[in-house]
Amino acid sequence: MQAMRNRQIWALWLIGFLVFLGTSLSAASQYTEKVVIPQYNPNNPTHVLITPSNGKWNRYVLNNPNYKHFYLKPGKYLTKINLTASGTKSNRRTLSLLNGNNTHPAALPVSQVADVRLNLIGASYWTLDRLSNINDTNRPSFYLHNGAVHNIINRLYIKNFYYGIIITNLSHNNTIQNSYFDHMTHAGRYNDNVGIAIYSDKRVNGRIFNTHIVNNDIRNSGDGIQLVERSTGGNSDYQGTIIDSNRIWFDGDAYTNGNYKVDGYSKNGKYMIGENAIDLKGSSNNPKNPVVISNNIMWGYLQRDKTVGGSFSADSGKAVTAGVGIKKNVRFNNNIIFNSQRAIAVSSAINWEVKNNIFLDMNLINPLNDATFAVYFYKSKAIKVENNLFKNIPQNSIRGGYLFRFDKNTQNSTFVKNVIIDAKGTSPSYENRMGNNFLYNSKINYQGLKDTIANNPNMKNFIFYYERFTKNPKKKVLKGIVTTSKSPHYNKAGSTIKAQAAYGGASVSTTTKPAALGSNTTVYENAEDGQTNGWDVYDNSPAGATISNFYDAEKQSFVIEFDGDGIRNGYRLGSAKMGNAFKNRKNTHIRWSMNYNQYFMIYISVQTTQGFRYLTYIPTNTDRGLFVNKNSKIHYIYHGLGTKTKNGTWQTVTRDLEQDIRKFEPNNRLLEVNGFLIRGNGKIDDIEMFGTKVRPKPTVYENAEDGKTTRWDIFDNSPAGATVSNVYDAQKRSRVIKLTGQGTENGYRLGYWKTNTEFKNKKDKLFRWSMNFKETFVVYIGVQTDKGFRYLWYTADNKNKGNAGNRTYIHHGLGAKAKNGTWQTFTRNLQKDLQDFEPSSKLLEVKSFLIRGSGKVDDVAISNSF
Repeated sequence: MQAMRNRQIWALWLIGFLVFLGTSLSAASQYTEKVVIPQYNPNNPTHVLITPSNGKWNRYVLNNPNYKHFYLKPGKYLTKINLTASGTKSNRRTLSLLNGNNTHPAALPVSQVADVRLNLIGASYWTLDRLSNINDTNRPSFYLHNGAVHNIINRLYIKNFYYGIIITNLSHNNTIQNSYFDHMTHAGRYNDNVGIAIYSDKRVNGRIFNTHIVNNDIRNSGDGIQLVERSTGGNSDYQGTIIDSNRIWFDGDAYTNGNYKVDGYSKNGKYMIGENAIDLKGSSNNPKNPVVISNNIMWGYLQRDKTVGGSFSADSGKAVTAGVGIKKNVRFNNNIIFNSQRAIAVSSAINWEVKNNIFLDMNLINPLNDATFAVYFYKSKAIKVENNLFKNIPQNSIRGGYLFRFDKNTQNSTFVKNVIIDAKGTSPSYENRMGNNFLYNSKINYQGLKDTIANNPNMKNFIFYYERFTKNPKKKVLKGIVTTSKSPHYNKAGSTIKAQAAYGGASVSTTTKPAALGSNTTVYENAEDGQTNGWDVYDNSPAGATISNFYDAEKQSFVIEFDGDGIRNGYRLGSAKMGNAFKNRKNTHIRWSMNYNQYFMIYISVQTTQGFRYLTYIPTNTDRGLFVNKNSKIHYIYHGLGTKTKNGTWQTVTRDLEQDIRKFEPNNRLLEVNGFLIRGNGKIDDIEMFGTKVRPKPTVYENAEDGKTTRWDIFDNSPAGATVSNVYDAQKRSRVIKLTGQGTENGYRLGYWKTNTEFKNKKDKLFRWSMNFKETFVVYIGVQTDKGFRYLWYTADNKNKGNAGNRTYIHHGLGAKAKNGTWQTFTRNLQKDLQDFEPSSKLLEVKSFLIRGSGKVDDVAISNSF
């Protein structure tokens, strides 16, 4: 055993050392999402263990809101499941393999994987980890559509697939990472199907944003990754798509003898049954949020089999192609493409950047039918081809060969600061700017071009691994393509991509993006789901006001937009009427982003120790303070945000709600935040609360835990025989006070001036107690006000009787269920209860707690914040 362990350690060291010889090791892509799968706990009711035979692999279980984490034992799950339930940003739903280890499924025997098929239909915030799909003819194996957002597919293994993953219909912000797409079926390649496809539909405006395809291996797929144009008139918008740190290749298992349809499959032939590593039929409409293709390695895209297309066509053998309509705003940087007929072929491109790539060994199989080239743009403009390395780009005497080519319709483009080694021939550049390139052992026929000619570029080998997730990763050595420190172009030309060793499969690097919000932050709206759920127009007079969710190019995110008749219309997020009040008693600060160019009014609805308030924010340079509406009696506290908050730019506002209350009501305190309301036309985003409220400890007058009753007296002992006792209550699992007598004919008191136990509390306004009564009772709380002494009294009634002609007693009903024989807790805002019937009265002091009736009482306390 020790000898075997030593050999394993030696093998791991050797892999690392070989990689170091080529270049330095790197972590996973900077776009990699951190994945956390909770350890399976059979005692956790949100955890579900699923086997192929226990009947839990069905949509009812997987979409049950009471479950969050699903664990699959190995086996074949034949039913394709539609996931429709969603998690949240802070509480994701997970579906993962449970087989006793944490190994990537590509390194496991088939008997140890969970073989599944899934549709995510509007399902969001899922993490799918270590799932597999083997020998499947479903189209596709995994489907994300109808607004399935913020999902992570991690460590997926697909083998002999027909169509791998499709993302469509406003399914934004999804990530596919650390996965192995291993060999499409011949039928799949013959029909020109795809490993990962993003496609839009004109019915949903052709938008799918911020898809991240990161650190995957894609082998022998007709098109490895495709951004599809689907009936949108050449205007599909895939802004924010990231294709980073992938390996995409064709190898001998997919090559044929040149005509698969006629001659059948012939392994190790010359031609591939397929097309491209990356096929861009869509792009980005936003220059600030381009399509990014970076740090990928692509190879093996030779001339295509005659089976597809019927002949050796111009579509054959391109690592990256872009056709059908205008392709805008693409950054193609730090990639390596080798052993392919063509590297990049693009038509109708606008604003492309091609920098710091390596183009190596462009090969041509049949010179009678086509030509090789590395980079070819036609009918394009604003193209930058800079700081790249071109090596071994041959010239074909029959059909020609191009190092690069801008056709005569390409405008305002540059080809500068590139290093060219062992290259022959190119086409005219027409009117585009070229120069400051460096040639080594190359004969390039530019029109009127004078570039630097050099003899020794000082290059070294590059080593990288592919099939990284398997038990036996493979190594490739690319000779002489990395600049050394002695090279005049060191770190200035060619790719700076770093090799990555075999993937261990046990963990995933954390993302370099900003850290997620802390546990004390509550997000109420960030608009990233593309919906307006939770909002309503609370004032639709005049009619026609609308609430919409759209992508804001300036903010580079989805936002909420309000459009109506200015401040005459009002919009609301969070209300008891809608059933979605925030009920936030934890956070004290609120923050939101806004873009307004006209007057607005923002209201934060809060409960305080002195009753309901609207904290109101307007675009003025001064605060207007407390205002009470004479008709509705609603209290508003006005604060100015400054006139610049309506200057038509995105701004973030942060408010301390506790301080905003105290500024104009020093003795008032925040209890609860319930909603966000706004009047005026404009945009809102990122509404969230944070900051933990430090709540003072309540003053407890009775919790019975000392076993005593000395704080109590019987203020009405007629008829005689009433008792106060301290007992253990099995239902409440604590000691309580038991009052026994002749119903409401006897009365009991906690807090009495003659025994020096009176409360004398002049600072707190919230009174709370627990009780268990199954008969009529009357509770009195004795208080001193600026109008004299009052008893606030409470019974098991559904209506409030007020002072009922007796100014000393003010009544409120607790509801008929208050005497149903169960333990219940009541919290009363004494200031509010007083002012309900004496609006001008002010609570000065809380003195005592009295009760008539037989039953049990516990946890009598007072505070300004429970």
